[in-house]
Amino acid sequence: MPDLNAELVSTWATPWQPYPLEEADRLPANWQVWQAKGLNPNNSDPPQTWHYLCVQVQPPKQGKSQAASWYLYALAEPLAQVYVLGVFDCPEQMQLFLNWHAEKVLKVPALQPDTPCWPPWCGEAGAQQLLPYAGTYRVGFKSYRVEPVEGQPQPQLRSLTFMDRYFIQALGEAPEKEACLLLFSHFDARLRGCKMC
Repeated sequence: MPDLNAELVSTWATPWQPYPLEEADRLPANWQVWQAKGLNPNNSDPPQTWHYLCVQVQPPKQGKSQAASWYLYALAEPLAQVYVLGVFDCPEQMQLFLNWHAEKVLKVPALQPDTPCWPPWCGEAGAQQLLPYAGTYRVGFKSYRVEPVEGQPQPQLRSLTFMDRYFIQALGEAPEKEACLLLFSHFDARLRGCKMC
């Protein structure tokens, strides 16, 4: 199990802790799960308590070798709102997004899934499915929409759309990890130009 806290220390969240063993034993064998908690009470208005889960998913051993995926989720209390913060190639990317979100929630386009649940998985013990990188991020009249592309041989392919009132811009299609970075790049470019205000 990798040590997420070796070089990845956040001043805005508690150190990562392994998910409780009695719960982790019921999860798929190729998952490793950690939890953390936000420490900045002023990162949202009204103030909320933030809980974070990181799930490392190892690819199947058969076929060509692939890198693990790192999923980052958040739960805001007391409203019990669930967010998908991103899916990444490495823990360093994941930790960077955690730092940004724990410092100020508006720094990360956090997707609200269509069918939220916490913990962010469902299904029979040992065969659960994670909440995918999909959903809606909305600020005022502007929003992003990420949806699975149906009927494609690549099951993790996502379609991305930006909407500003009646203006709709298709941002393209990409696998989950690339879709996450594509959405953030577009979001960050608009944020730096104050176009999300």
